[in-house]
Amino acid sequence: MKFTKTLEQGLTRGLGLRYVLRVASKARLIPESKQLELGLVDRPHYAYGLRRAAVEAKGLGYSFVTAIEFGVAGGNGLLALEEYARRISREFTIDYQGGGFRHGSGSTGSR
Repeated sequence: MKFTKTLEQGLTRGLGLRYVLRVASKARLIPESKQLELGLVDRPHYAYGLRRAAVEAKGLGYSFVTAIEFGVAGGNGLLALEEYARRISREFTIDYQGGGFRHGSGSTGSR
């Protein structure tokens, strides 16, 4: 009953279909591959980019993709990137390597 009440409240408060789909995906009612395809994840722009890279790589006959995050702060973006890559690699049978760059206070800058 709690789940349906949450959906009902979301719709009546004007949160819309995206809210309902996000709640349904968190309840694991939507398959992982569909969640990524529909952008029902915390960082949909990461999922979209990784998914498109997998499609292109497969189309070109590659078996490997490298993904990079610029401006790594606390590392949450890298963790999300890693999770989405894991899911997408299962779906497309393609390998990923990820990494990130951070501009810290110790860098020298341009002269």
